[in-house]
Amino acid sequence: GELTQEEAAAAIAQYQSALSGIEDEVQVGKRSSYEEDQIFFSMPNNPQSEVFQTVLYDGNSYRNFGPYNTKAELYAALEQYTNDQTKSGNMTEVEANSILDKYR
Repeated sequence: GELTQEEAAAAIAQYQSALSGIEDEVQVGKRSSYEEDQIFFSMPNNPQSEVFQTVLYDGNSYRNFGPYNTKAELYAALEQYTNDQTKSGNMTEVEANSILDKYR
């Protein structure tokens, strides 16, 4: 399909926002082989400050966490997710700790 100029501008703005986050070292890690190519980054400065939530992107899709009422609830959900990802081999311990460190 075709995009309108406004839709194209919105898509470009979203892409530039993701790149800006990576440039600001929000990127956590990248897998080494092409078949397992994943970029993990988190958004600890989510604009909705009245609740505790974030988004992780693995190179293919976004995973939303929250909203939660407390920072501890958000951390527990992220900890469970990173434990599962580490056990399945999709994330290293270093990557998991880099994500969790942002929310301690």
